[in-house]
Amino acid sequence: MCTFVVFAAAAWVRNTTHDFAERDFRTMAEDSQRALETRMQSYHLVLEGLKGMMMASDEVRHDDVESYLQGVDVSSALPGITGIGFIRDVPAGGVDDFLEEAASMGFAVRDVHPAYDGPERFIIKFVEPAEDNAEAIGLNIAFEKNRRDAAIAARDTGESRLSARIVLVQDTSDQPGFVLLHPYFRKDAPTATVAERRAAFEGWVYTPFVGAKALADLTQGQGRLFRLSVYDGPASPETLIYTSSPEPAEAREPLLTRQSEVALFGRTWTLQWETLPAFDVAYINHLDLLVLAVGLLLTLMLWLTLYRMRNERQIVERKVEAQTRELTSRMSENESIIGNARVGIVILDGADRVVSANAAARAMLDIPEDGPAEPAIAEIVALPDLVDRPRRIKHFRMSAPTKPVYLDVHANSWTTGDGQVRRTVFVHDVTEQALAASQLEQTEQRLDQALKGSEIGVFDVDLIAGTSVVSETWRKIMGVEDRGADFDTQAYFMAQIYPDDLRLLIEADRGCITGRTERSTTEFRIQVPGKGVRWMRSDAVVWERDENGLALRMIGTQVDITEFRQAQAALKASEDRFRQTFENAPVGKAILDSSFRFHSVNAAMCSLTGREKSELEDGRSLETLVRKLDWDLLAPTLRSMSGKHEDAFRGELAIDRPDGSTAWALANAIPARDPKTSERIYIIQFLDITQSKEVERLKSEFVASVSHELRTPLTSIKGAISLVQSAPQGLPASAGRLLDIAHANVDRLTELVNDILDLEKIHSGSLSFELSDQPALAILKDAQDQLAPLALQYGVQVDLDPVDSDPTILVDRGRMMQVLINLMSNACKYSPKGGTVRIVTETQGTFLRIAVQDDGPGVPKDFVRKLFKPFSQADSSDTREKGGTGLGLSIAYELVQRMGGGIGYDRAEGGPTEFWFTVRIVEADAAFITRQQRAG
Repeated sequence: MCTFVVFAAAAWVRNTTHDFAERDFRTMAEDSQRALETRMQSYHLVLEGLKGMMMASDEVRHDDVESYLQGVDVSSALPGITGIGFIRDVPAGGVDDFLEEAASMGFAVRDVHPAYDGPERFIIKFVEPAEDNAEAIGLNIAFEKNRRDAAIAARDTGESRLSARIVLVQDTSDQPGFVLLHPYFRKDAPTATVAERRAAFEGWVYTPFVGAKALADLTQGQGRLFRLSVYDGPASPETLIYTSSPEPAEAREPLLTRQSEVALFGRTWTLQWETLPAFDVAYINHLDLLVLAVGLLLTLMLWLTLYRMRNERQIVERKVEAQTRELTSRMSENESIIGNARVGIVILDGADRVVSANAAARAMLDIPEDGPAEPAIAEIVALPDLVDRPRRIKHFRMSAPTKPVYLDVHANSWTTGDGQVRRTVFVHDVTEQALAASQLEQTEQRLDQALKGSEIGVFDVDLIAGTSVVSETWRKIMGVEDRGADFDTQAYFMAQIYPDDLRLLIEADRGCITGRTERSTTEFRIQVPGKGVRWMRSDAVVWERDENGLALRMIGTQVDITEFRQAQAALKASEDRFRQTFENAPVGKAILDSSFRFHSVNAAMCSLTGREKSELEDGRSLETLVRKLDWDLLAPTLRSMSGKHEDAFRGELAIDRPDGSTAWALANAIPARDPKTSERIYIIQFLDITQSKEVERLKSEFVASVSHELRTPLTSIKGAISLVQSAPQGLPASAGRLLDIAHANVDRLTELVNDILDLEKIHSGSLSFELSDQPALAILKDAQDQLAPLALQYGVQVDLDPVDSDPTILVDRGRMMQVLINLMSNACKYSPKGGTVRIVTETQGTFLRIAVQDDGPGVPKDFVRKLFKPFSQADSSDTREKGGTGLGLSIAYELVQRMGGGIGYDRAEGGPTEFWFTVRIVEADAAFITRQQRAG
């Protein structure tokens, strides 16, 4: 009976230990397989995100892909992959267009490689990060069968496909690698059949990865407690992708093995697990043999005791002592095995106080070696209720209070021989697996935040129940974020859509639900509370069907595109208005590039120049149309413009026509920037003044001829009157008064003729200027002296205010004296008797401002704008009384302008009347001096 009990106990211990080992090994294998599937699904999720970003944008540029890559954080969140990218299906003869398109979007595709004679051109447009994948950019993946077959399968099925194992061009280790390809079709194109999918196909979003890197560190026990081997297809040395640890030098039989097949995107991988010595040691502890040996030994001792009961006590004691030493040795051996196990083992009493714990448990639970005897487990770690089922807990060790440790805990109860309750707690450190799962959750949260940041609402519609689940962003877009959880979002959504647009949305959804189209994409108007009518874009797909193909659920995104639609409409209207204004303007308009070549011209410009539109826009420069003298002045002025709105050119240009005639144009030019290339351009307008110039020329000739003809008789009349007045016999008083009047009128006519001739010389450019350095104070004093008789005549005084410095100015002395005399004589005429005419100077940068002030009545406000026009007189009767031709201010204006200065009139409320003009100080630039000398 004792022997039977001993063998039964040994068998129970062996079976129990083996069951624990099988259960733990099965759990580890299942966790490993789930981790592999989760990692592959995370790869696929990133490709879906890239595809969604590309479909939501009309044009995806290099900066957009970089921003997406940074948001996903591929390097830490998705270990194993070398990047994410896009492969374009390039048609025959379209390689050059493909390279140009990639460059315009910021992707550096240098060339297409390798040389391949097949008809397919599946070319990698970009793969980020580019610096790590430089060898792959521009690769035609059709050159290799495994890549090509996977790509064609993904295109024809419309589903993601994984290639057979390959060697990645960017991987220098030559380890087995793979590419995961997800097809990308044009929006709104039908994809129900293979033919439709091929017609709508654009390319693949894809990710390359190295098998060894992608499959490493799936779980904590991988490579430490068990060996994981993964095969692409049936298990064989030729299909091996990855093994977590090398085969030992000496052959060994693992305690447990397990094999499974997993389907991944069109491929079947075989997974094999086998235990390693670290696992085997924890369970092959020979406890059953120990129990058997001890039991048999005790049975034998009992038999010997009964058999030799009458032997001397000394013999019995020696045998008991020997057996006790043997038992102690065996127990020590058992404790050694338990103490060195990698699994934490804790023995608790009935009050859940620690009776014993091995080294692994002390390390995991931070149990001190020299702590109080039998501490309560609650004083060490907040364990859940210790029941006979596995639990996962989060623990903070005292040695690292901010770093969490995740533990899998399970326990069983048993009773000692003396009836005391004991619990054995097994503890596994699963921190790495928990952190990996947390990282995956964070990646999903980042994707959700990316959708929120881009204001993309997400909805999930139950097509059977007619209800929907929506994201917070969707509620915000629709203006119902404050509604409760029981709010019927689907009914509200359908009720707010414009009836005409609702019909389009329903039709698009019906096409997707019935399978005629892959996606339902619609733009529609909707009434949003507090915002009025808003434009929305919806993009949805059916993602769940029953076994009969009936659509059950539809998921999609919704974006508010109101601002985009408004901007698009405004831009089109603006472009149309600009085009009509430009083309139909009655004046010549042209846009020049930075080299002054015509970029575009209108019909009036062609008419003015006498040339066809195609001839002007075919690279012709403005320099070839205008005279050299005008070009030498125009080109430097255009190049020196700063680009500000007020910095513009205005001047007359002579244009040579093909028929030999000359056209005159008043040109206005301003600089700008090309909105596409940011290069400098010039917008120039030409007003045809050819007829005006001809009329002006005829008028000038006529006025000059008449003025010259008048000088001779006027001189004769003046001489005759002077002779009569000086006759010795004298004249009657009445005749003398008439002669005085005639003499004064002859002087006025002579002054008028001289002013007209001066004005015509200025306009015709025949009036010469000799600019030179002159002391300003000397000229002002000369003018003061020359005006003294006139001031005495009108009873006024001419004062020259103190000058802080005596700047040297660049003027024609005679012409400046003419300006000063004109302004000062006017001030004397209109000043009240006893008044004072003041000459005031002020330095303003590189100019000297000279002002002539008087206390006269000033100029009427409605006449100020005509002050410097020829023959302008505020009051003809007053002018006759004071004298003057009405040309003095006009001549002064022209003289000051040609000396490089400005002239004007000011009168503050209650202040003096002031006429001022400016002249350049000698620091003026040499280029200006050269222009003025040439004009003179």
